[in-house]
Amino acid sequence: MGIVHVSKHDRYQIEIKSQMLTSNPDAQNEQVDMWLFLPPALGIAPAEYSSAHFYSDLRTYTRLKTPFFNIDDLLSSSDSPLVLLERRIGQSPSIQVQRALRQEIKLMTTVVRKMQMPDGSDVPIDMLQEVLKRWRVVHATLSQLTLLFKTLACLNIADEVMSNYWEMSLIGEEDTDDLSPQRRELLQEELDYRQSQGYLIYTKQKKEQYLFHYGNLVKYVSTVLYLDTKVDVSSRWLRHMAFGLAAGLAMVWALFVQIYALLRLGVDLGEGMSLHLIGMFVGIGIFSYILKDRIKATTGRWLTDQLNRKMPDRTKQFYVDDEEVPMSFSDEKARFVKVQELPKDIQEVYKNFQEWNPYFLFGSDVLHYQQKRTTHVKLARRQFPRFRGVVHIHRFHVWNWIKTLAPPKKEIVVVNANGKIERCKAPRLYTVNLMTKTTVESDSEYKLFRVLLNNRGLVAVEPVTFAS
Repeated sequence: MGIVHVSKHDRYQIEIKSQMLTSNPDAQNEQVDMWLFLPPALGIAPAEYSSAHFYSDLRTYTRLKTPFFNIDDLLSSSDSPLVLLERRIGQSPSIQVQRALRQEIKLMTTVVRKMQMPDGSDVPIDMLQEVLKRWRVVHATLSQLTLLFKTLACLNIADEVMSNYWEMSLIGEEDTDDLSPQRRELLQEELDYRQSQGYLIYTKQKKEQYLFHYGNLVKYVSTVLYLDTKVDVSSRWLRHMAFGLAAGLAMVWALFVQIYALLRLGVDLGEGMSLHLIGMFVGIGIFSYILKDRIKATTGRWLTDQLNRKMPDRTKQFYVDDEEVPMSFSDEKARFVKVQELPKDIQEVYKNFQEWNPYFLFGSDVLHYQQKRTTHVKLARRQFPRFRGVVHIHRFHVWNWIKTLAPPKKEIVVVNANGKIERCKAPRLYTVNLMTKTTVESDSEYKLFRVLLNNRGLVAVEPVTFAS
């Protein structure tokens, strides 16, 4: 089933995370709908805010659900990436084997960095040391083989990330003076190892370079979970065909009018034409050309509007890292609708929430975003054996919503509980209600969130519970 979380990512971005867990062993169809109930004061309306504006404010990241391994699983489970790497180091390094090696290397590094004990505490140093020792054996063995450049690069990047993580784990939250002699010795050993491998070592002079380098290393190993995205351009060609058809219709009209004029006026091309006939023929030609141009423009727009109603705004394909066959597809569509045009279930569910803004009942515009997804589960499990589901992360930038908002200046005169008159500056706070509907196969779930905005950005994102 789908799980949706909405939160404030930063001052200007709303993060909507939809997590779809696998339930169908073959192919899973899922759909996420989002309705943004916008107050008129924001000035976001169909005439000023097109779907192109919407997508320019939207950033989407799609990744696989992170497989879970505790420390015991990582050290001994047959499904553990560390155990599988130890088994594969004796295999002939074919291209297919190396692809599997890169996936397991990245996954193992990602799992180790996020691993915790069942109670949420950090993994003990002695257990991490056991993981590191076994990894170093794998690293040393694979380094002696004749591998592709990208496999060697993956191997060394993962080793440097493991070294960084081991270093940070040894230090923990302690100050340098509080470290035990054993940890000091282990840190010195790791420093010597990093120097022998040529890894970047932190200095104050290279602080920015070190942090930038470390961030890129972590991003690289995380690519094992993030899906590559490609936009399907077939819909663009259909729109071009619509304009081409409109141009063809316009040309047929122009030719028809010219042929009709020749026949109607009885023009003999072998004889001279009078000025009157020439003038009439030129006038008809100009008039037909003007109409041809308008036919092309209006027909092309009408045909593309019809296509836009029936087709998605864009279609995406999602690929597992290093794979060439997409394991998932999605169609996206964004448009404004009126409240009275909302589906009946949405209207009914929306009224059952505890808090809602009454002016939404009277024809206000609602921004609707829909994403339909199809995941080929069998293919996904062949490409990523630990496939458990897909996580879609939408980050929506609200700057275009708030850039025209003014700071609070209006004062309200009130009487407090003691009967005294007070003047208070009324905060200009705007509320956007966000409703989501997730549908997996035939099951649906509804949620509502209240997004609070002012002229400085996002104030808060609050979940709203159903009325009892």
